[in-house]
Formats: sequence, C-alpha cells, structure tokens
Amino acid sequence: MKNLIQQTFLTLLALPIYSSDIDTLTIKSKITEATVYFQGATIQREIKVSNSGEFVLAVKGIPKSIDTRSITVESDSQIEIKSVKSDYRLPEISKPPTEIVDDTEFSKLADSIELVKILVEVLDAEYDMIKKNNNFENDEEITSVEEVILASKFYQTRVKELRLERLELRRALEKLQLRTDTIDKKIKEYEEAKNKSELNIYVHLNAKSKDAKLKLSYYIPNASWSPYYDLKAGKAHKKLQLYRKAFVKQSTMEDWENIKLILSTATPSNDNSLPYLNPQRLYHTDTRSKIDYNNITKNKSGNTGRIVDAEGLPIIGATVIIIGTNQGTTTDVDGQFYLPEGIDKNISVSYTGYSTVSCRLNNQYNVITLDEGVLLNEIVVTGLGGRRQKRAKKEKVVQVRKQVNLEIKETLNTLSYKLKERYSIKSDSEPIDVLLIKEDLPSELTYTSIPSENEAAYLLAEIKEWHLYNLEPAQVNLFIDGTYKGKTTINPNTQDDKLKISLGNDPEISVSRQWVNNKYKKKFLNRHKEEVHQFALTIKNNKSGPITIKVRDQLPISSDEAIDIEPQNLSGGHLEEDTGFVDWTLQLASGESKELRLSYKLKYPKHYDLKI
Repeated sequence: MKNLIQQTFLTLLALPIYSSDIDTLTIKSKITEATVYFQGATIQREIKVSNSGEFVLAVKGIPKSIDTRSITVESDSQIEIKSVKSDYRLPEISKPPTEIVDDTEFSKLADSIELVKILVEVLDAEYDMIKKNNNFENDEEITSVEEVILASKFYQTRVKELRLERLELRRALEKLQLRTDTIDKKIKEYEEAKNKSELNIYVHLNAKSKDAKLKLSYYIPNASWSPYYDLKAGKAHKKLQLYRKAFVKQSTMEDWENIKLILSTATPSNDNSLPYLNPQRLYHTDTRSKIDYNNITKNKSGNTGRIVDAEGLPIIGATVIIIGTNQGTTTDVDGQFYLPEGIDKNISVSYTGYSTVSCRLNNQYNVITLDEGVLLNEIVVTGLGGRRQKRAKKEKVVQVRKQVNLEIKETLNTLSYKLKERYSIKSDSEPIDVLLIKEDLPSELTYTSIPSENEAAYLLAEIKEWHLYNLEPAQVNLFIDGTYKGKTTINPNTQDDKLKISLGNDPEISVSRQWVNNKYKKKFLNRHKEEVHQFALTIKNNKSGPITIKVRDQLPISSDEAIDIEPQNLSGGHLEEDTGFVDWTLQLASGESKELRLSYKLKYPKHYDLKI
C-alpha cells in the first residue's frame, strides 16, 4: 500500500533542518504531469531513489510561488516516509567576489587608472602649449630659415610622439576599465543572487530498496486554461456540431517538457466553506442625510470590475493579475471579477486572442475593454501541432483541428480531460490550443424577435437535457454553412429547461415596429390624463420555406398606485402580468407577412410627467 504524507509547512530559516547524523542527498526531479485548473495547476514531479537506508532527500530549485500547504509526497511500499519539510535557501553560488579578485588588485586597478588619466592630462597640456606657440615670427627680430626648419622638425616629431603616447595610454585605460567593469558585474550578480532565495523540499525517508520512486506534487497559481468552442450549424447538419477547445498557458518560471496534461474544471483556489447567512435587520435612516447607495453596494461586494470586448460583450475566463505578485482571478460568465486586494494597484488583464491591458485598479466599479489582437477565430490549426494561419475575418471557411485522444473523468463535483499525448509548454510563452472533443448536440432551431430592442429575427438553437454535456461558460466561434458569422456565448448557468444558443440574426426575415401616430389619443380629465398608445409590429418571411417565430414585446409596468395601465389590443398575445411581457408564436409561410397590434391606455395624475 502506498504511503501518503501531506502536511502543512512553515518557512524555516534556522539550520540545520535535520540532525547532522543523517546524510542529506541532493537529487534532481523531473516534472512528469500537470493538472491545470481554470486558475492554477497541480504539478507532479518524479524522483528516482538510488540509495537504501535512512537519509534525507533534498529537492532543490522549486519555484517560490507554490503553495507549501499543498505539498504531497507519495511513495510505494519500498519507502517509508518519516517526515517532509521545506524552507527557503539562498541558491548555490560558485565563487564569491573574494575569490574573483582580492583587495590588493582592486587598489592596484584604481591606482593604475588614476595614473593613466594623469599622464593623458600631461600630454594634452603639452600638446596645447606647442600648438599655441607655433608662430616663428616676433616683433623684434626675423627668424632665420635654419631656425624655422629646426622648429618645424621639432613640432612635427613631438606632436607625433604626443599623439602616439596618448593613443597607447587610452588603450591601456580601456583595458583597465574593462577589467574593472567585469569585476563590478560579477560582484553585482553575486549580490543579486544572494537576495534571491529558492524553495527546497526535504524528505526524510527509509528506503528498503535502491530502485524505488517518489512522487512529489504541489499547487502553483501561475497557470490556467480556458474553454472555447467552435459551433457549426447549417442546412446540411441535422444536429449542431460543437468543437470543444482548450487554451492552456503557464508562467511558473520553469518549462514543462514532454509532460502528461490534465485539464480540470476544479477551482482549488476558491473558499470551499459554506457561507453563513446572518439575520437581516432593518434600521431607520434619516432620509435627509446624503447617502451614496451605489458606493455602499460596491464596497459591500469588494472591489469588482468587468472585462468586455470592443462591442461591450463580456469576456469569459479573462485573467486578471496584480502586477508583480501571484494574486489574480478570472472573470465569470458575465465578464465580472472580484479582486479586493487590487485596490490602487496596477493589474494586467489578458485573454487569448486579445491584446493585454495594464491599468490601475481604483475603488470604483472598473470596466476594462480588451482590443482584439490575433483573434482566436482567425487562427486555424490543421492537424495536431499545425501552424497557425491568419485568415480574413469576414468570409472564412472553417477548418477543424485534429481531435486528440483523451480520457474524460467525472468526479463528485468536477470534470477532467486527461490527454493521452504529451505536451511541452514554455513558461510565459503563447498559450497552446487543443481540440478536445467533437460532439453532436440534438437541438430545435427556432426564430425569436424582440422588435422594441432590435428589428431583427434571431435564430436560436434550443438544447434539451443540456446538463448531460458538462458545458462550461465560454465564448463561441459561430459558423453557419461553413462561413464564419462572428461570436456568440454559451451560458449553462441557467435554470431554464432548455439551453438557448443564439446563432445570430437572419436577414431573410424582416421585422419592423412603428408607433401608430394616428391612433394616439389623449384626454384631460379633472385631475387625470388619459393616453392610448398603439404600436404596429410587422414580420415578413422572405425565406424559401415556412418558419415558426416567437415575438416578444412589452407593456409598461406601474410602480405607482396613481398610474393605471390597461391593455387594449394585444392581437391574441399572451401577457405576463408580473413582467409586462407580451408573447406571440407565429407560423409564416414563404413570402407571408403578419401585422400585430399592441395598444394600451394610461391614466395618471395631471402633475405627473411620464417618460415613455
């Protein structure tokens, strides 16, 4: 039976960790497996034990950012694990500055540099003196030709000597300065290395055999994966074709080389405790005092924000990190994030396919927009590990990556994808992308229109028993009949019986909503006003076949007992009293159009000013 030891570690600064009577062996470990979560990863390292007896294994060079509370050591029956400890140590430094150069050499170098500088100054002074006195004529007597020739030869010879001597001194000075710079650099590197500590893990064990293995695992926050989908629909497809994709990245300060990769939907960084509900008490508040209720709501929820794209749509699964730390989070299905530790700090926001944004987080509700970089929907990978190709954004024929071999495992409350191929992921590199599964989703295609918001008909795919597919909230690349049509979202966090996915609007169905001005009536009574509002909704099917379309409009809802709203004509639509929504289901043949009338009467006090 395997021995499993998991304990909480404290940072130990005192030495030694174990008794000096026990041998300590430094051993290399290799990363063999990584289980990556939406935020963070569990790393597994393999250690080969080639000694027998009782000793301590020192596993060095572990990243400092790991959670030491998560360290787990697992062994087979050939090894008895007595204890596990960890501490932060200075890395091994080959040569201190005293071995690179001694104090005498430092002094000699400084003196030599100063001497050369003095000699250069002397030569420069002599050169300037000769240059100023090169006039061989004076006011009292005429210089003979012989004197001029002798002076000229002296000038040429001495100036040449001065230039050559100066050149040699400059070269000597450069060599001395280079030696000094080299020493200064080594000293600086040594001092920097002294300030960098690394995490070492020590395993006290008793090995019965020289051929045994240990598995060391720990949690590290600097990794993540995010789901993404390609969704294909069209006349030739009886079912929706859904391609699950995963984008994996890591910045753990060490590369993952040829490892097993598992993608998990677990969230180990979250608080697993059940929240406690306190009694809600109401207190009287003086309404004359000025209270910023919006600010109270914001402070109650901590420092929150929202990540959106250029069109204002939420970005699901974007990474928000406090710069210079390992603290971070990801956005939810509404693009919102919760990061109270980031108040008045610089954060980095990133998401695959978008440009990274760095900004300062204030204590208000932060809305951050990411611009598209290399779009994920512009990246097509053909085959496993194929090259990325940029394509035109508008009209594009979809190509699908090779599906990888994997094993899907469903636990009590999570889902994991165990990839059978091995992967290599460099730290701080571009994320890798993997096509996990291709699935056919049985669905019903329906048309829906909300003319008051947008005069268009949207095609919806309604999926029954959607909970059986273990879908994650994510953005979707939408392809209709093989042509890229933009983005949509899948949000399984719904209480509805059917999961609805919007496939975009259909230009072959025309929708209009107009206020019928000539039907507008207004009366002034003694203390009240009466108004009748009427709208005409027209839907026309320009497709080659019949369609079924659901249309939704609304009546206003009164929030004041003095305001009375009375429906007049709903053209047979169903009215929801609580919401004011009016729904119709229409059957339209090819080329057929229908007009719906929506009218209601308002009665309210004369002094009211209603904005409709």
